[in-house]
Amino acid sequence: MRDRLACLTIDVEPDEPPNPNILLFDDYQRFEWFKSMLSELGASLTAFVVMKYAERYASALEEIACKIPTELALHSYSHDQSNTASSDEVRRARDAFIRLWGKAPEGYRAPYGLINGDGLRTLMDEGLMYDSSIFPTLRVDQFGYNNLRYPRVPFLFTDGARDIVEVPVAALRGCRLIYSLSFVKLLGPNVFRYLVPVFPLPEIVVIDFHPYDLYVGQLLGAALPGWKRFAHLRNATQAPEILVQMIKTLRDEGYRFTSVSEVARRWAVAASSQRVPVPQ
Repeated sequence: MRDRLACLTIDVEPDEPPNPNILLFDDYQRFEWFKSMLSELGASLTAFVVMKYAERYASALEEIACKIPTELALHSYSHDQSNTASSDEVRRARDAFIRLWGKAPEGYRAPYGLINGDGLRTLMDEGLMYDSSIFPTLRVDQFGYNNLRYPRVPFLFTDGARDIVEVPVAALRGCRLIYSLSFVKLLGPNVFRYLVPVFPLPEIVVIDFHPYDLYVGQLLGAALPGWKRFAHLRNATQAPEILVQMIKTLRDEGYRFTSVSEVARRWAVAASSQRVPVPQ
């Protein structure tokens, strides 16, 4: 695969759980801006949806799909941090998806990127084609993980004769800094402008963001403790413009926007795909 592909992905989850509200979809002006922005920039979208709230926002997601190519995928059933990819969460999410949209989902992203061997086997059991939970970096908070051993480009998780395509979120080479809206907002676009020429992005770039990343300063960010408060509120008012600039930068660098499922299909048949055993 020689062409450069970019996947813009949104984790459709409540702004302030357990309150089910998502301001991006509930506020008319924000929603119209979002649809128009994606359409004008020619950026397709993959939406990983918490299925417990999917029916409430199904019409909004379908409106987006009328404007731009949109893939719908799973982001668990209830966004339970202790059961991010359990059999119950995956099965309930899959069943709700089929009831709502009349077809089986192809992809999954675990809440907080917390996926383990049992979770990956569950995705295989339920017939998912791909997973996009791996952030190939080191995280040290209560949702911590060490994914430095995983590739930055798509690969196959294998379990005996079975496999599932893993499409990781974008990370810079070497330093493994994640290229997502939250990180660019935290460090500032200028930092990434200087870093990327030295630590390039991979040929497959998966950008991750949440609705609340676009307006977190208007929510309860100030109530967060310590460094997380700073991290969420840093450049918060510029978040929409930062997202637009990220999309424009990738487009200007020759990336073609597509769905995560297209990337996964291409990698599933690529003879050169790296194979990684599912962790025990």
